[in-house]
Amino acid sequence: MLLFSRLKIGIFAAVAAILTLAACTVTPLESTGRSGSKVAKGISFLEPSSRIDQKVRNAVIDLVGKSDPEPRFAFLLNVKKQSAGTAIAAGSGEALVGKVTLIATFELTDIDQGSTVASGQRTATVTYDRSVSQEYANDRAEGDAETRAARALALKLRPVLLQAK
Repeated sequence: MLLFSRLKIGIFAAVAAILTLAACTVTPLESTGRSGSKVAKGISFLEPSSRIDQKVRNAVIDLVGKSDPEPRFAFLLNVKKQSAGTAIAAGSGEALVGKVTLIATFELTDIDQGSTVASGQRTATVTYDRSVSQEYANDRAEGDAETRAARALALKLRPVLLQAK
């Protein structure tokens, strides 16, 4: 009887292991499958002219994939940054909360026809905490806010790139 119950447990464990392994899948990093779809087929991302342009361009490429060697479309991106303090400390007049706004002007062009497929402007704003006495911490916090704003802006630009088909 003990042998029969151990056999049941062994069979159950084997079935559970097979089902668990069957649920696992391995896909390449640059996959074009359902879960990690890359939409940048045929799009060339033009070189950025500033560090902020580079951050947004990299965030867009992370979402949609790398430039195609034989592109049908060109994506031109120009990003401007605005910074401001929003909450002021009583007495010292120092900003306690900072705000970073990125404004992207873009143009998606059909290379063969020379026509504009899409153009416009998108914005993303994020806030960050500032310290009254630590300038380096404020610089790092602003840099992190720029990165978060770049990701948010890339999410807003992704639907534009879906038009390039």
